[in-house]
Amino acid sequence: IDSIRQKAPQASIVLVNYLPALPPKPCSAVPLSPSDWGDMSRTYSRLATIEMQAAKDAKAYFIASGHLGMGHEICTTQPYVTGWKPAPEQALAC
Repeated sequence: IDSIRQKAPQASIVLVNYLPALPPKPCSAVPLSPSDWGDMSRTYSRLATIEMQAAKDAKAYFIASGHLGMGHEICTTQPYVTGWKPAPEQALAC
């Protein structure tokens, strides 16, 4: 943010946080252990807090897309995030 401000002092800076991928409770489409599920959920929450605080500290705008995506995680009827599916040639290389 500081670098952007130096190069473009009149720019409006907007930080947008990540959409939530994991629903609050584990689902079969995501092969994570309950422990890993909890770790991923806590990491997402921590990252969102850091992003929001960074925007506040820098007097930048913050769009909480995480809130907009709630209820649209993997395993919901209308997911905004569906996960990565390798192309056939990538799947063969794994």
